[in-house]
Amino acid sequence: MMKLLRVPAAALLDALSLVGVSAAQEDAAARLEGLSRAAFEIAFMQEMDREMTALKTARGVEFDRKFAEDMIVHHQSAIEMAQLVAERAERAELKTLAQAIIGAQSHEIEQMRQWLQVWGPRPRLSSVLPGPRAGCGSEEEWLSC
Repeated sequence: MMKLLRVPAAALLDALSLVGVSAAQEDAAARLEGLSRAAFEIAFMQEMDREMTALKTARGVEFDRKFAEDMIVHHQSAIEMAQLVAERAERAELKTLAQAIIGAQSHEIEQMRQWLQVWGPRPRLSSVLPGPRAGCGSEEEWLSC
């Protein structure tokens, strides 16, 4: 039977940087939280699943924003990996590909950041969630009610 992990959400999110995590960040976060590497990887995969589920359930402008935000993180991870190629890879074709990835995805990150700025701030929860349940007043109470 698998034991459920009790990790402070803020610590996990900081450590994961919403999927843009280096191996050093993973190891440091795992040590800080007292998790074994295997347990941390399980938590990491669970967070990735939650992010994908959130994207699959989003619609309209919320989908647009979530897609752009998630792709920025994804592209940042790809750039970080590609930067390792220059110092570690042997094959010229990998070095050429890595440079192309860095150039293209840096440009795409900048484009998506500009879109997010033009689109304005994320809507308040009350504008995208159904009305509060009986006995729940504020947004914070609604989420835990």
